Amino acid sequence: MLYLDENQLIVLPTEIGQLKFLHTLDLLFNQLTNLPLTMAHLKALESLDLSSNRFTQLPPEIAQLRSGASHFCKNTIETG
Repeated sequence: MLYLDENQLIVLPTEIGQLKFLHTLDLLFNQLTNLPLTMAHLKALESLDLSSNRFTQLPPEIAQLRSGASHFCKNTIETG
């Protein structure tokens, strides 16, 4: 588990992809607008919470994750 809530993060380091056994990643209440491509390496990730960030579209890296529970509440996601 890695909880990085409320840290005012603007960028997530690419090294996050090296945490291959990470099951839970909480990034609530930061300033993120995108994710590093290395997120696709997090094959064990089961829960990802990106609520209350600054995403305007769903990051394509999310589609490559097996994460059963991804949360994007309180972002300004464009739906088409």
